[in-house]
Amino acid sequence: MELSVTNWLVGAAPIGLVLILMMRFRWQGSYAGLAAWASALIIAARFFGADARVLFYGSLKGAWTTVFVLYIIWGALTLYHIVNQASGFRTIAGQIARWTGGSKLIQLLVVGWAFPSFIQGVCGFGTPVAVAAPLLVGLGFPPILATTTALIGHSWAVTFGTLGSSYAVMLKLTALDAAPLALYASLFISVSCLLAGLIILWNYRSFSGQRQTLREGLPAVLLLATTMIAGTLLTANLVSPYIGSLIAGLLGLLVGCFVLPRAPWYKKAAPSVHEAPGHSFHVAFSAYYLLIAIAFLIYLTPLKTWLDTFQYGPPFPATATKFGFVNPAVAMYSPIKYFTAPGTLIFLAAAITVKVYQRYKLWKRGMLRAVIDNVVRDALPASLTVISMSMLSVVMVETGMMALIAEGIAAFSARSYPLFASLVGGLGAFMTGSNTSSNILFSVFQLNVAEIIGLNAVVILGLQTTGGALGNMFSPLNIALGTSVTNSIGAEGQILRRTLFPGIIACLVVGVLGLLTI
Repeated sequence: MELSVTNWLVGAAPIGLVLILMMRFRWQGSYAGLAAWASALIIAARFFGADARVLFYGSLKGAWTTVFVLYIIWGALTLYHIVNQASGFRTIAGQIARWTGGSKLIQLLVVGWAFPSFIQGVCGFGTPVAVAAPLLVGLGFPPILATTTALIGHSWAVTFGTLGSSYAVMLKLTALDAAPLALYASLFISVSCLLAGLIILWNYRSFSGQRQTLREGLPAVLLLATTMIAGTLLTANLVSPYIGSLIAGLLGLLVGCFVLPRAPWYKKAAPSVHEAPGHSFHVAFSAYYLLIAIAFLIYLTPLKTWLDTFQYGPPFPATATKFGFVNPAVAMYSPIKYFTAPGTLIFLAAAITVKVYQRYKLWKRGMLRAVIDNVVRDALPASLTVISMSMLSVVMVETGMMALIAEGIAAFSARSYPLFASLVGGLGAFMTGSNTSSNILFSVFQLNVAEIIGLNAVVILGLQTTGGALGNMFSPLNIALGTSVTNSIGAEGQILRRTLFPGIIACLVVGVLGLLTI
């Protein structure tokens, strides 16, 4: 389709509808997603030449894509409610409160920033949010703040997280030199790490209403950011980018738990949370020890290569719009590697956790039934949001609407394109909830734009994957995951307001750095 202002605005209308319904009218994500999906079907048929076949298979692909995400949501909720039924969060919160000297701000930074960054290093696709957000609620933080913090805190670590899956797919699609790409990507990601900490600090100030929060928290943010940035830069460029977030998050955890509490710049307060009788921190936290250990066993050993061979994805035929936008036939669409999927790891950790709790007499008769009831209650609304948003995303991709939006940004920006390259990556993550998917959608597009305009392709691709990482903080799919595990269904619009604009600003800041680098 020919690029024009009118066509661009029409193509972007479903995204605008999602934002307006969720942020202005405070619709739940499920209702906003369904309305936007319906609008995308109408617009695609009326203006983009999509027939019923294109729309049907696009929606079906979107529905199938959600199976992977829903597997994580249902697994994360199961693990959460198992720990909660055994009063584990009370014990975990008590120990973290003691380690951090009772400082709520340090707790927020450690559990909402360093910890999800570490989890992201091993097991991404929403798992860090699903793990960290409930822990923050257990520490006494409001669900909206807990969800917002976890979304922001893990986002910067996405590119080199999950053992570098996002980075690897970009390398594969573009065939660029690995070393320069790792260098520029790690530089931009390092900036986004600092920005994530500052955004968390600003959000906490708005919730607490304490003016001194920025003054007291800034040294802590700078220390944690410096630690994780150093870990990212050194690991990505001297060892391997595939474990960059893992090492950075681990260093951040160590500094957050054992250095920050001894720092002189904030007042110590007595912990306000106490262990439940008969509990110990290590037993209560065993659910997450197990998750981390299983992830290491699966992802960091040759076992993963063999287990990855067991996968399934449905076949789909080729489709094409009347304007010539073609979607090739695929024998296995978005395959799920069912033995190494994050959902499998979470469910396995949950099953073993029950056995551990039984061993220490923390698991009683009737708890399993309560867990199932709570999971079904919490997961169903979130599942509808994920399904509707995913169908919207794939329909926009399969009908050429997403490509037109990106092309319009490129045409508008010209030589200043680096300023907007990260926003294109953020757009992909916003629609799909995945930096990997964003890189699949736009890596080749970004490469072509760089060659046409005459820009350094390595810089542009570094901006693409950094924007795709930051986009995870304001993706409706990830927000739905966060609200589901913090029992705050219906607050998606409030969370989006607290993550969208800071996320866009962060993308633009990184874009300015890219513009100066070109």
